[in-house]
Amino acid sequence: DLVFYEKTPKVGIIIPTKGSPELVEQCVKSFREKSFYCNYKIYVADTGATTEELANLKELSEKYDFTLKTYDWYNFAGINNDMVNYVDSDTELLLFCNNDVCLINDALMIMVHVFNEIGKVGTVGARLHYEDGTLQHYGMRINWSRSMQTYIITHNNLKMDYNNIIQRPKVMPVFGNTGGFMMVRKKLFESVGGFNTTYKDCFEDVEFNLKLLTMGYKNILAAEAVCWHFEGMTRKGRTSSEYVPEIQKYISGNEGLSKYIKTKFSV
Repeated sequence: DLVFYEKTPKVGIIIPTKGSPELVEQCVKSFREKSFYCNYKIYVADTGATTEELANLKELSEKYDFTLKTYDWYNFAGINNDMVNYVDSDTELLLFCNNDVCLINDALMIMVHVFNEIGKVGTVGARLHYEDGTLQHYGMRINWSRSMQTYIITHNNLKMDYNNIIQRPKVMPVFGNTGGFMMVRKKLFESVGGFNTTYKDCFEDVEFNLKLLTMGYKNILAAEAVCWHFEGMTRKGRTSSEYVPEIQKYISGNEGLSKYIKTKFSV
């Protein structure tokens, strides 16, 4: 569809990794092979490769033409925040991408198209599938449980067969999108201070998406943008359940956000 080529804002794709050159190659190669969108640049942040792995990553950076930066520390939110400082000055959109993600179709172009067509967009996410084909990400879901008196945080239709979902819109508003494959305007990301580095491995994306909602932005799932997500193949950190009290505290402390969630989704 030629409409995709009417506007071509530059995209900076940020991919954190811990060694794992085979995953990085698989990820970067999928962009080169699946996307017809040309105005993008890839930045890989390594946070703990062995000497051999680092040598392989440097070879891959030359082969696939991406920028490689190395760190001697790790904090997912902090690494992504810092990498934004190194993207080209004319970059308009940021795509945060895990190293264990692979494009199935031209997800990059489809997501850019959402920014071109919809006003006041916060984040844009894609439909992500586990290796067995079931859904890993179809937008974030946050409910208020009256019985448990707490917030339940999960993904829409988690581990379901996409073919069994009755209503399948091309784009739809969601509470948020996973930082594993999430696009946002660079100026907006910087204006809110990026990700909260209190969260070392996860939930920084949840708080970020919710913050944008309170600012009047719309988080959008581009359901026709599709990728594999071989989740958790690189780093074993704290489990997401350990962060639940932290994000629940954040939501409870924001009266407007709490009211919004309880009004929109209650169980």
